[in-house]
Amino acid sequence: MVDPLNCSGCQLCMIACSLKKEGVVNPAYSRIRVVRFEGKGAYIPVICQQCVDAPCERACPVKAIKRNWETGALLVDQDKCVGCRVCIMVCPFGALSWTPDGRIVKCDLCDGDPLCVKVCTREALTYAPATGINLKKQVKAAEKLGELLRKVSGV
Repeated sequence: MVDPLNCSGCQLCMIACSLKKEGVVNPAYSRIRVVRFEGKGAYIPVICQQCVDAPCERACPVKAIKRNWETGALLVDQDKCVGCRVCIMVCPFGALSWTPDGRIVKCDLCDGDPLCVKVCTREALTYAPATGINLKKQVKAAEKLGELLRKVSGV
């Protein structure tokens, strides 16, 4: 879950993610993004909300996005993905990315132990395993994040 009011915009989460997932310090390969609204002094971490009824999963024409029921994470099967980017277009949070080497990537919750949460010194990121109660909290948090993104971006 994300608490944008605690985010300082340091991007340490992005650095840690790209290093863990790709072995390079390159924000283009991170599964989390920190969107900066400099004029408003806001920094909003954007990460997959692992939606209960995920638009990306429903929209994928080759069914390359599936849920890992142990962690609750939606995963992209790179062997099935054809790179059509429909999932990117339908995600209401902008949480999927197209990498410079032509792959779709998104947060996979680091197999239930997200590194971004560990490195966030301001506690802007928290993780709770996918249980019925936590899923309800995550849905509410995702709705609040969507409202904040709309408010800050003026959309």
